[in-house]
Amino acid sequence: MATELIDFLQHNGRSFAERLGKDRWYLVVLSALTTGNHFAIAGGAIFKYATSQLEYASREQRQYLVERLREVLTKSIFVIGIPKSLESMISLAKEIDDVDIDNSIRSRLSPEETKARGDKLNDRIYQGEADAVFRLLEPHPDFMFAMMDIGYGMFFSDDSVLTNVESEIALLASLVVQNTPIEIDSHTKGLSRQGLDYSIIDQIMAVSEEMAAYMRLNARKSLEYSTAL
Repeated sequence: MATELIDFLQHNGRSFAERLGKDRWYLVVLSALTTGNHFAIAGGAIFKYATSQLEYASREQRQYLVERLREVLTKSIFVIGIPKSLESMISLAKEIDDVDIDNSIRSRLSPEETKARGDKLNDRIYQGEADAVFRLLEPHPDFMFAMMDIGYGMFFSDDSVLTNVESEIALLASLVVQNTPIEIDSHTKGLSRQGLDYSIIDQIMAVSEEMAAYMRLNARKSLEYSTAL
């Protein structure tokens, strides 16, 4: 399966880079593959393919790639879950030479600072459209804490490696493969509100669907729901 995936990337990787940008394509592809049924080989296959290209010939370029792939998988824990994210990370770790590893960790903020940062990101994404849903969830404080303080506050709003837009791009790719139309609508709007052109958003959706088709999964574009966030 790994050889087949690398062959697929060799045939399609450059096209993905042209359509999405050289620093965006692997965010989409990694998130989609890890969400789907190729999670056990996704991280390693993408790293192996990417580092066969001249763009990643230097140690600094490979470290940059490792940091960004690792950050996608760290944030995917809250979108996909630990088991698939873990297996994808293991496959990546097996392909990385020691000299290409950067052991830096994300910034340490107080709980109050973390929550405030997450709230700001939510405001930019939803602009009040999710308030009714958040009120509905108020009687479930543990769920809200995990989603808002940990998911959005500690991880998704951290822009030390990926920008908030790049994190949203990886998130959207996962949602397309998961086939969750309400959330897809929410986050396509969120990307637009953060300044990403809809022509790029359409390409993110299209490549995510192509990855789902490669994995023989059904994916679906966003649908208009009156209850959408």
